[in-house]
Amino acid sequence: MDSTAVYETARSLGSIPLWATMKINKKCSICKEDKPFDSFHKDKKSKDGHFGYCKPCRKNNDAKYYRTSNKQEISYARRHKMRAIITRYKRFKGCCNCNEGHPCCLDFHHLRDKLFVIALASDYGWTVVKEEIRKCVVICANCHRKLHAGIIRIGK
Repeated sequence: MDSTAVYETARSLGSIPLWATMKINKKCSICKEDKPFDSFHKDKKSKDGHFGYCKPCRKNNDAKYYRTSNKQEISYARRHKMRAIITRYKRFKGCCNCNEGHPCCLDFHHLRDKLFVIALASDYGWTVVKEEIRKCVVICANCHRKLHAGIIRIGK
């Protein structure tokens, strides 16, 4: 009987604990090096719970992607982040006239010297956008239309 057969027989009889049969290392699919599991990021979707390539290879891969990726994708991520911040701000403030609180119903009304529309804020840096928001009040769409029609005033 060869050594693998002896091992399998012992394992099937339960004389070798399960933890003793588990792998301690994993082979990176990019650099092909055998490394410990803590050198790999966790991944719930994979069988062993770790990504197929090690952390340094992942870092290099991400840097390469960022350098060569489409600038439009990076711009999309920036717009998405800016939109999320502005939506959170609208939700926090609510309408200054009627207390409407849902962000999709809320607009920014400029009280003085408008530089740009807040909806197009992703073209500017966050400090410029903050300065522009400080010149505005948050008001719901219905109240905003009434304000421009002269039916209501802010705060009444």
